[in-house]
Amino acid sequence: MPVEKVEGRLDLSKQPVFLFEDDDVIAEGTTADILGNPWEAIAAAQRMSATYGHEITAGSILLAGAATSAAPITVGHSYRAMVYGLGTVSVRTGDARNHG
Repeated sequence: MPVEKVEGRLDLSKQPVFLFEDDDVIAEGTTADILGNPWEAIAAAQRMSATYGHEITAGSILLAGAATSAAPITVGHSYRAMVYGLGTVSVRTGDARNHG
């Protein structure tokens, strides 16, 4: 699967996204599912913040949206999100009673 690029840079407007529970795909989508392009979500946040008199300052954390549907998590499983061309992030859930 080729990584989409625009002018030598990663094109975030159409990268595949997969959500795994253990080794099973439980949700999939593309970055286009985030208002058509994650950059559009950032522009929309700027417009909305200006409308309501808020400022987005340097260092602010913006959540652009979701490329997959939400999925419930259960104890004892591993979860991994993969954005093609960017990489993966993972977490393993455990039993809180076993941690002080």
